[in-house]
Amino acid sequence: MKYKGSIPLFGLLLHLFGSVEGIAQIHSKTNSQDTANSSASIEKRNRKTQFDFSLQLKSISDGNVNFKQFQNRNLLLFYFSTKCAHCQTAFPHIQEMAEKLRGLGFSTLVIAVRNNTEADIRNFIREFQCKLPVLHDENRNFAISYGTGSVPLVMLVTRFGNYIRYEDFDEEKTPLIISKQAHELSQVESDSQSSGSQILQLQK
Repeated sequence: MKYKGSIPLFGLLLHLFGSVEGIAQIHSKTNSQDTANSSASIEKRNRKTQFDFSLQLKSISDGNVNFKQFQNRNLLLFYFSTKCAHCQTAFPHIQEMAEKLRGLGFSTLVIAVRNNTEADIRNFIREFQCKLPVLHDENRNFAISYGTGSVPLVMLVTRFGNYIRYEDFDEEKTPLIISKQAHELSQVESDSQSSGSQILQLQK
């Protein structure tokens, strides 16, 4: 996968995990006519410098779950509409990725758009045997802060509050890209923790 911009991949990963100054967003662009040309562009925007977990979202699947609980975690996030055919096609891949990324320390969260009713969402949970926590963006708080105007929207959010955003979901390519980048992010974090431990040992 190619990255547009001057930041090399490893430098980008260090930027994602080592800085809270600005948000590095990687937009996965998939051309429906030529998915081989999938690319990602790095873009700085005048948004909050950290992912905002104080947004008010209604819990649907479990009344004890709230958005703020996912702060300071590595997170796979799926923003969708129950009425969106592409979302329905993508969701089984999200649930499969959630299982794989759990071993890397990633939690997974599903958020439904405002125009879905609670009944719509509960029907979706039953029909697709959703085992993941589901929240409802009933006041468009998430959409206003991070939405792109289209769904499905998939994001990897680091525990530092930076995120990688995938605006186009290709059932074959996107899960592979997300899995690869999640592994790379996890490895960078592991190396960073290891280096910090070594520094502490040297200082003793």
